[in-house]
Amino acid sequence: MNAPIDMDHVASLAADPACAAILTSLLSERAMRAKELSRESGVPLESVRAQLDGLGALHLITPVRQGGRRYFRLAGKDTARLLQNRFGLRAHPPQARLRTGPSDPALRRARSCYGHLAGDLGVWLYDRLIVRGTISFKDGALELTPAGARFLAELGVDVENADTRPSCRTCLDWSVRRYHLAGDLGRALLAGFFELGWAAPARGSRAVRFTPSGSTALNEYFG
Repeated sequence: MNAPIDMDHVASLAADPACAAILTSLLSERAMRAKELSRESGVPLESVRAQLDGLGALHLITPVRQGGRRYFRLAGKDTARLLQNRFGLRAHPPQARLRTGPSDPALRRARSCYGHLAGDLGVWLYDRLIVRGTISFKDGALELTPAGARFLAELGVDVENADTRPSCRTCLDWSVRRYHLAGDLGRALLAGFFELGWAAPARGSRAVRFTPSGSTALNEYFG
């Protein structure tokens, strides 16, 4: 929410039932396609598309492109707080939310996505890496911090395969619709978890299964 926001305009949008339904759907912090927002909010698709243009112009939402598709999410946590605290919008209860991604619980919990960890655990890990300062944004780019490099080296994760520092980037998670870690660092982390014996790929599936001791270790080191 870096750009200035026209509060009077936002107030009029929040008072509009269709627009309020769209914003309320996005308070779940998940990115959604226009069709998904239509199903979640109950607003006709053409109206959703028109509203998204207006919300983007007001810097309330941000488009995210991935895999040739366009998703939309709130511009940030400050935007969510503004909508909740000033305009009284509230996220839907969990049972009302649109279900995205695979139906298999194992795939939803943890899976491999081009060699990096995805699913609930992947999103959780990304959040924890940010909070503990292992990775951070610098000049708009995600990078491994010096402290983070030392921490991962001590853990036994190989972050020195590349000629330069391992690349870090975000990947929009298929099921959670929030970010998990991708790039060289994301691949090195998942490979490290396998080498440490914390987890193993499930046979014939993209699911990643953490052992009980591996789940404990993951929480101890990153939680």
